Amino acid sequence: MSPVKVYRILCFGDSHTLGVGDLELGGWVSRLNLKCQNFFTDPAIRVEVYNLGIGSETTDGLKRRIENEVTARRLKGQPVLCVFQYGSNDVVIHKNKNRVPFDYFLSNIIESTAKARLVLKEVCVLSPTRVSEQFNGLKNFDSEIRLNKDVDEYSNRLRLWSDDNEVTFIDCNELAQSEVFHSDGLHWNETLHSLVAVKVFDFITNYVKH
Repeated sequence: MSPVKVYRILCFGDSHTLGVGDLELGGWVSRLNLKCQNFFTDPAIRVEVYNLGIGSETTDGLKRRIENEVTARRLKGQPVLCVFQYGSNDVVIHKNKNRVPFDYFLSNIIESTAKARLVLKEVCVLSPTRVSEQFNGLKNFDSEIRLNKDVDEYSNRLRLWSDDNEVTFIDCNELAQSEVFHSDGLHWNETLHSLVAVKVFDFITNYVKH
């Protein structure tokens, strides 16, 4: 019998990645896992999806843990793909500036991508998403302030970097054509979680040989 080819998909991020707001299936990573299990039915292939989201995490946290997380889940000779979803907590206003200013945010993404690429096959980054207009520039349920203009700047500059460095970029704001937020105005509802899962699944199918 031929050995099984194991693809591991590591999904890093904040509470969006963790799945907050999706009361039906637990978030886009959970939905992605279901899609993979239903689609990749060849017994010679196994796709394993890991939800490594941490609520309130910024790219500072990603940079600290990326190497250990990847090393712990890598199987020798087997491909690993990585998805990063950050920015929503980096843009939070703290002492009149963003919690993680863009230059530091991008530096964290660059360093994490470089570490991941030492052992990974491919990296995909998701944009941060705007908050509901009713919370734009105002304190939310956690007394945090986010400005959609900051989200747009982080997202647009992240796209440019991704294009220049052959990193797959998914713009979650382009998917959010209507009100797709949970009642808190920050987290996504089931609609956007489902749309993001489809986009990330498309990324995965480009690399999983079946």
